[in-house]
Amino acid sequence: MKVPVTFALAALVSCAVSSCSSSSDTPAYVFPQEKDESGKVVSVERKWLSHRGVDLKCTVAGENSLEAVALAKQVGFQSIETDVRTTADGVLVCMHDKTLNRTCRNLDGTEIGEPLNVSDVTFEELRTRYRLKADREDMRTLVPTLEEYLICCKENGLFAFIEPKLKDPTGQNYRDIIAVADRILGRDGYIFTSNNYANDVLRNTLGIKDVKVMTILYQTTYEAIQALGNSVMAISTVRFDKEAFASNMDRAVADGFETESNSDNFPRLDMINKAPVNYISTDLLVPDYKGQGNLVCELDSPSKWTQLNGQDEVGFGALYLEMTYSGEAEVTLGSQTFTVDAGNGLDAGDGNRKICFQLLLYKEKPLADLKAKGSDFKVKDSRLRLVVF
Repeated sequence: MKVPVTFALAALVSCAVSSCSSSSDTPAYVFPQEKDESGKVVSVERKWLSHRGVDLKCTVAGENSLEAVALAKQVGFQSIETDVRTTADGVLVCMHDKTLNRTCRNLDGTEIGEPLNVSDVTFEELRTRYRLKADREDMRTLVPTLEEYLICCKENGLFAFIEPKLKDPTGQNYRDIIAVADRILGRDGYIFTSNNYANDVLRNTLGIKDVKVMTILYQTTYEAIQALGNSVMAISTVRFDKEAFASNMDRAVADGFETESNSDNFPRLDMINKAPVNYISTDLLVPDYKGQGNLVCELDSPSKWTQLNGQDEVGFGALYLEMTYSGEAEVTLGSQTFTVDAGNGLDAGDGNRKICFQLLLYKEKPLADLKAKGSDFKVKDSRLRLVVF
């Protein structure tokens, strides 16, 4: 079930910045590392998790759509999360909200009026009366079944995180989800994730121990997650401050947990960049640059960033920034503006800090700007890439 989206995306790209000068001499960003028992530094494997696929708030594709899966693969994600609900006649479909209203439209493109629960429509009604919301008409597609979605994940080589939205004390809904996932992906090909309720039922009511789960730390206790076993621990950058986040992350790694955290902006990604996080979940950011897409421009100095600002909007692309600096400055990248100072990034020696940030662009200009907040601000090296997909 390969979903062809490349031909559609070609029409989205309206950027022409071939005049930009480029450089590839600056060093790559060094990601967080951990040490083994002997003190030897061991690199942490870092995987990016696309939250409900690449839909960018139901614009470039429908949320939890097959097209959003294909786009996630195209921009470099290794894993993807989806949500599962059940129609009135018992079909498992991929939908986050209880209602269709936010992510779907009527077949004619108009908004759905009164709140309409997924559980109140039959599968036939869902597929014949409604389409997922997206900007382009050809991206307004059907709500996929769980089976269709997982087949698409498998064909795109994406590891799946599956979140059941129904609270089912009997666990039958969870058995049904697991049966589909096992058949398509195999037991080691997915992670069962929830707000901890479903995980408790899975372990304590159904007695299923060999399905890996993801648990959310701020919603329960550390000890409760340990008791579940075979678990990825989700540690929030929002619910915990920097110190508590780092402490919880260190403890989880020491106890052998894989970890997950979410980021959609620089401050939260900066916390993650300093920690041994295995899975980085996001709605708006783009995975680490490894040659994906078409590299349009690579700039080796902030003084050259102005070359981007007069360009046409990017239909669908990304900006990637790596910078080593000292002092304090305000940085604008795309639609986001943030401050960098001595508290950000990794130690790069000689009083310098090294940061990275990367985000997706959709129908917007590739803006980039840097404003020093003092005469002591200096950039040792930097690299800013513009990529289109």
